[in-house]
Amino acid sequence: MVLLYSALLSSSMYLLKALISSEWQDITNVLLAHSKVDEFTTTAFTALCVVINSLQAKLPDQHIDSRMRSNANDVYCLYHLCESSLQFLQSACKQMVFRERLVKNKDLCGEGVVLQLVQSTLKLSQCEDRYLTNVVYWLKSKALSIMLLLCEAESTSFFEMASSTTQSKELVKTTIFEVDFLNKLKLIFLSIFSGHSTNVYKFFRSFKCLR
Repeated sequence: MVLLYSALLSSSMYLLKALISSEWQDITNVLLAHSKVDEFTTTAFTALCVVINSLQAKLPDQHIDSRMRSNANDVYCLYHLCESSLQFLQSACKQMVFRERLVKNKDLCGEGVVLQLVQSTLKLSQCEDRYLTNVVYWLKSKALSIMLLLCEAESTSFFEMASSTTQSKELVKTTIFEVDFLNKLKLIFLSIFSGHSTNVYKFFRSFKCLR
């Protein structure tokens, strides 16, 4: 059932790409023109969080051998479906007008849906299979990339929106502390070297509101 749910989620997303355009700017423009775009994005992030949590439940005892090859294949498939869904959301968030709309979505950011997805992805366990271990890293990097893209929004601070309630503020804090310090430092240096000093300033300003 989880595999079918994941396949439907991923297929629904990429059906938009097949029907609209191969260009992400065109896809996001069509989505933004629709009156239900906020409901769509909130549902997409929530559904993906459910899939990630289901994947987490399958990982701790996952040992890849010939006797469990059938189960392993299901896990491989589930991984790829999660990755394709995350890739879709990440690509959409790279469009400035789209992420500006997402940050203003109170149900998505204010209620902590994005942060729940990031937390759930970061909590994915490692397993003995080397290939699956690499995919775990890919999933985590994509989830973090989505959060950082939202931090680049100009109109509204993502973390300020995500800290609008006591419960979501605590979620912001725990998410930040779960992100490895070296990863954050690397991202800051990349922003500096790419000339995006304004984004670095906004990044630290966003953290200041959590004190």
